[in-house]
Amino acid sequence: MKDMGKVSKYLGIHVKQDLDAGTVMINQRDYLRNVLASYDMLECKPARLPVDKNFTFSLLLRDKSENQEIESDCRKLIGSLLYAVVGSRPDLFVSVSMLSRFQNCASKLLFETLKNILNYVKGTLDLSLVYRRDGDEQVIGSVDSDIGGDPSDGKSTTGFVFKVFDSAVMWGSRKQPTVSKSSAEAGYIALCIATSEARWLRNILTNLDLLLGPVQMFEDNQSAIKIAKNPEVRKIKHLDLTKFFIKDVIDQRLIEVVYVPTNDQVADMFTKCLGNNLFAKFRDIVFNK
Repeated sequence: MKDMGKVSKYLGIHVKQDLDAGTVMINQRDYLRNVLASYDMLECKPARLPVDKNFTFSLLLRDKSENQEIESDCRKLIGSLLYAVVGSRPDLFVSVSMLSRFQNCASKLLFETLKNILNYVKGTLDLSLVYRRDGDEQVIGSVDSDIGGDPSDGKSTTGFVFKVFDSAVMWGSRKQPTVSKSSAEAGYIALCIATSEARWLRNILTNLDLLLGPVQMFEDNQSAIKIAKNPEVRKIKHLDLTKFFIKDVIDQRLIEVVYVPTNDQVADMFTKCLGNNLFAKFRDIVFNK
């Protein structure tokens, strides 16, 4: 086995290590520049947001193009952006995830909206995830939901992000499997999904002797928190398969559910498109700036 020295680039991800400062930074600047170049957008005007807060996603359902080239372009661009999302760009997650749901009705509007994400990428090419050696070892998770956010079927969206040593290590945004009847139900289902992720992450960290105490899970829906701690409530009797799951995990002190005000709920960034101020605030927190 040969020691290749410090890692500087891996699968298109740049790695910058500063041992004196105790930091590691990762980004995909070159990869994203190549994506911009492939769509002749290296000189495009930067945008402040990937997708505008007021964009009406239901418009994407009305104008399906019969042009197979448009559909191919949309799928190709979504795939290119998803690689960045998984590697180092959680700030793109909800925009790419939401737009990817409309691939089966691809249109010129969908393609232009996807290209707007590239305008945002142009202005944030140097954005890097920062990992610090002296951060808090406590594992912290944030989870949120956007009730009825999908215009095609009324299903809600779950968003979550987990940080270790104050640095983001896992994030996600996904459509919930069922239609929720209330924000409490949507919040509870989101909490269920995030709890499964937390258990998986906790097992890894335990094997590495890194975990101290229960995973703190921040949730801004107080009704969902009450249901999690006391599932014997009538409003969720139709959720029999999962209603005791979170309580068991809480009782085992594997997680601790903590209330956080909505304006401080970082996971909101993974459930829907936000305005400039909130988006920038949560992005800085996730990227440990």
